[in-house]
Amino acid sequence: MLIEDKASGTHLIQELMADGCHSVTSYQPDCEKIMRLHAQTAMIENGFVNIPEAAPWLAEYQHEMSVFPNGKQDDQVDSTAQFLDCPRSPSSARACSS
Repeated sequence: MLIEDKASGTHLIQELMADGCHSVTSYQPDCEKIMRLHAQTAMIENGFVNIPEAAPWLAEYQHEMSVFPNGKQDDQVDSTAQFLDCPRSPSSARACSS
């Protein structure tokens, strides 16, 4: 389980660990959201990211991704960039594939 270790995420990580959930991996962002997504652009553009052709959440997801950073919401953009960045860290590779 990958959780951003900032704001409410820090508290959630602590609660899950206290409850015995040790598969939690904290994600420490090292730059702004725009730069984190930009770092994943080549992976997305080169077809290494598969998105289903049909899903109830697909239209909302595609809209949020396409209007970023000018959209009202950016949570899905941020979680996508974090997930795609996760395999870069050997210590978190196991958690990213779970």
